[in-house]
Amino acid sequence: MVYALHPEGIYIFSKEGRLSGFYAIPVDEITNGFYNEKDQSLLLTTYVGGLLVFSLSDSKYHLNQFPNEELKKNNLFSVTIDPEGQVLIGAYALMRYETSSRQLQVFRRDAKNEYSLNAEKIANLFFDCENNLWICSHNGLSLLPWQNSQIQSVTLFDSITKSSVEPTGVFMVPGTDEVLITNTNTAGLMVYNNTHKSMYTVENKYMTKQAEKPIVSLFAAPDNSVFLSDY
Repeated sequence: MVYALHPEGIYIFSKEGRLSGFYAIPVDEITNGFYNEKDQSLLLTTYVGGLLVFSLSDSKYHLNQFPNEELKKNNLFSVTIDPEGQVLIGAYALMRYETSSRQLQVFRRDAKNEYSLNAEKIANLFFDCENNLWICSHNGLSLLPWQNSQIQSVTLFDSITKSSVEPTGVFMVPGTDEVLITNTNTAGLMVYNNTHKSMYTVENKYMTKQAEKPIVSLFAAPDNSVFLSDY
């Protein structure tokens, strides 16, 4: 089955592309989601409804699995689960939800600390194959290494449009040190080499208008083919 997230709910399609169901969200709007393979569920972020769970086994929303009220006081934009099973949430700060204590640990931007989070309005969170956490935000890209809590910030710049870049997602190419970066405002797809700390843009030449050129999303197929989509 294919699950497509929409602000108003979840569409379910067969592998052949036929619509098999729609489940309206009971509160607020969906902003993003994460597939929890262990629990066979979808974690869903919302603007003011907190963090919800959609169970794939019974196709029901569970509203109270994350009861911390602070979550409802923040606009939530992204969510993932770290290797230890803790939930990480992207908002206007980075939050870690401790499942045992139900408490939130918050990482905020600190201009006086060069190793603090340099990200605001976190649109996506992604763990690479080495368990480093990549943080995509309107301020650029940040990296939280698995070894320590010294966050590294990466300033993204598109040499074609001569502009800074707002990343929407990242994908580490298996077997390499290169990261593919989807975005909202470049001339195509950004590529960042984490070893050499260098970047370049693969121009989207299928589109003639600059507003339609950015590669905004991608996914990898089981045969390692990567499919890209633009505006």
